[in-house]
Amino acid sequence: QKLTGGVGFGSGVAISGNTAVIGSRDSATVFTRNGSVWTEQQTLPGPGFNTTNAVAISGETLIAGLSVFVRSGTTWTEQQRLTPPNIPPGAVSSLAISGNTVVIGVDEVTVTHTAQGAVYVFKRTGTVWTQQQMLLAPDPGMLNFFGTSVAFFGEALVVGAPNNDVHGSAYVFYGCGSQWTFQQKVVAFDRGNEYTGTFEFQINEEFGHSVAISDDSVIFGARGEDANLGQTADDIDFGAAYLMPRTDLPPIQCEPELEVNITTDEPDAVVG
Repeated sequence: QKLTGGVGFGSGVAISGNTAVIGSRDSATVFTRNGSVWTEQQTLPGPGFNTTNAVAISGETLIAGLSVFVRSGTTWTEQQRLTPPNIPPGAVSSLAISGNTVVIGVDEVTVTHTAQGAVYVFKRTGTVWTQQQMLLAPDPGMLNFFGTSVAFFGEALVVGAPNNDVHGSAYVFYGCGSQWTFQQKVVAFDRGNEYTGTFEFQINEEFGHSVAISDDSVIFGARGEDANLGQTADDIDFGAAYLMPRTDLPPIQCEPELEVNITTDEPDAVVG
């Protein structure tokens, strides 16, 4: 089935069970599935949304931009608009939600460096969301774009910074009680092996532009990776994805670990 909507429809997508939410320029539209047919349930208004149209959903709660909505029966109502400090207007880059925890990536935040990026964790108690923590990269730099992507599963949170160290990096945090603590920085095992044929230049592989995590695996998207197939300019920016078993991460603890490279011997995955 093909779903359609307003301007920019499909800029952000998320799904939970039989409910899907799709972002567009100034709204998010919720669809539900009955059998094999998806039908529109409700279009949520635009205030609090953002230029990237990031959306995420978990059960009866969804977040679109900075607005949290909850469903009662078949009706969605705004529960709260979240207000992370010092973020540029319309700058939400990525979202993740599970239960009573929301993670917001804002990759253009400036703290000590221009557009170094930051991630904000909010927790819900009853019906009220409060900011639990702001996370920064342990090695911030100008235009690193930390927070371009976020994903978490249980106690593990992964954050992408596709401009860190030129090639891109990802950072793993563990939930330690009420705090998330940096554990490990992950980089591509073959970082820096760019195309060096007739056209010689430095390529940002954008490792960490997208991230996902499950109970046993982590996957990192690197949309600028050079396939290096035939030593021609057309090979540039084919993109790649890197898989890493969760066993390559340290056991749950609250002390940081050293940077490691990842391996690629992994089960199948779907890459968009």
